[in-house]
Amino acid sequence: MKGSAVILLGLAASALMIIGIALATPPQDDFDLSNPYWNGLSKFKSRINPAITLNLQQLPSEVNPSSSTLFLIGPTKPFSKAETSVVNAFLERGGIVVVMDEYGSGNELLAELAVQASFTGYEMRDPLFRGKDSRLARIIDLKPSLYTANVSSLMLNCAATLWISTEDKRSEVLAYSSYFSYLDENLNGLPDEGEPKGPFPIIARIAWKNGTLILVSDSSLFINAMIDEADNNNFLSDLAAYRQVLIDTSHWEISRLTLFKAQLTEAYGLAKANEVKYTLLATLAVLTFKLQWVEGKEEDEVEKVSKTHPEWNKELLNKLEELRNEHGVEERREA
Repeated sequence: MKGSAVILLGLAASALMIIGIALATPPQDDFDLSNPYWNGLSKFKSRINPAITLNLQQLPSEVNPSSSTLFLIGPTKPFSKAETSVVNAFLERGGIVVVMDEYGSGNELLAELAVQASFTGYEMRDPLFRGKDSRLARIIDLKPSLYTANVSSLMLNCAATLWISTEDKRSEVLAYSSYFSYLDENLNGLPDEGEPKGPFPIIARIAWKNGTLILVSDSSLFINAMIDEADNNNFLSDLAAYRQVLIDTSHWEISRLTLFKAQLTEAYGLAKANEVKYTLLATLAVLTFKLQWVEGKEEDEVEKVSKTHPEWNKELLNKLEELRNEHGVEERREA
C-alpha cells in the first residue's frame, strides 16, 4: 500500500511539473500576440495596446466600426459566409479592414466581397532594392495617403504581390515594388527568362461602401523580426492612428502546446468556482488523511519494531503479525 502511495505521489508531482513547464513556456505560434520570438506579434500588441482580439462570428457590442481598424493577418483557415457577412457589415459601417496575406488564403474573402483584387501567391524578390536577402525587398515607391503619411520605405519579408483590376475605379495602389523585382515562380532564387518582372502592386486601398479595405501582400510586415525595419512601425501607426484596433485570431493554426495552455487556463477558471474548489480540497484532505493513516499503521506495527530492534528477524515479525490478524478474525467470527 505504501508503494502505491509513493507511485501516486510521483505521478502527481510529474503532472504538476509538466503543467508548470507548459504554463511557463511562451507560445511560439506564428502571429501569436503573446509570442516574444521572431515570428510573434508581441511588439505589435504592445505598440497598439489595448487591442481587442476576436473571432469573426460576431463583433463585440462595444465596437464602433467607424472609429476602428480590423486586422486580418496571415489567415490560414477559410472564411465562412457568416464571417464574410461580419466583415462586410464592418465595412458598411465605416470601418477599416486590413488584410495581410501572401499565399492567397484571403482570396476567398475578397471573392465573397466581390472585390476585383487578389493575392498572387508567388514569391517576389528584388536583387537590388533589398536587405540581406533578395526576399527582403525594400519598397520605396509609395503614394502619399493617410495610410502612408509617415512612411518613406518598407522592408518586406518573403512577400507576394497583388493583382488589382485596372477597371475598378474604387481601387488605388499605394505601394509598388521596384523595376528590378520579379516573381520567382520556380523558387530557384534567380530571375529566369519568362518570369514576370516588376514593378508590382504591394499595397492597395479599395473604397468599399462606407469603409476602406487595405490589402498588403506581406503577412509578416509587423512580426517581431520585421516591425522595426525601415518604416514598418510607422505604417502600423498610420493604419491604427486614433482608432480602436481589433485583430482576428480565429484564422490561425494553433499548436498543441497553445491548445494545451488554453485548456489549462479554462480548467483553472473552472476550478476557481466555489463548488469545484471545495470539492477538490475535501478530496485532497481525505486522500492525505488516508495515506497518513496507512503509513502510520504500518509504522506502529512491523516497521516500528524493526527500527527499535533491528537485530530481530523481520520475516518472523511479519509472520507473527499475520497469525495475530488471523486469530483476531477468528475471534470476531466466534463472537
